Amino acid sequence: MIDPSAPLPSLVPAIDAAATEWPSLEALRLQYIHRAIEHAGGNKTHAAELLGIDRRTLNRTLARERRRARTQTLAK
Repeated sequence: MIDPSAPLPSLVPAIDAAATEWPSLEALRLQYIHRAIEHAGGNKTHAAELLGIDRRTLNRTLARERRRARTQTLAK
């Protein structure tokens, strides 16, 4: 089981103090998802169960994240 009181690893770039103190809800959601996947040893089905979502929802969220990351990389 995931310890909700444990600190989340930062996936938000530390552009300034405000960005790290107040990450967006999307950034927090992605951190939580990645933490669940790590806790489940990479097993996405188990991670989805831990999160209370369908595995397809988890896969769509991860695919959307990959597309955003790829778009940001291409824009640079």
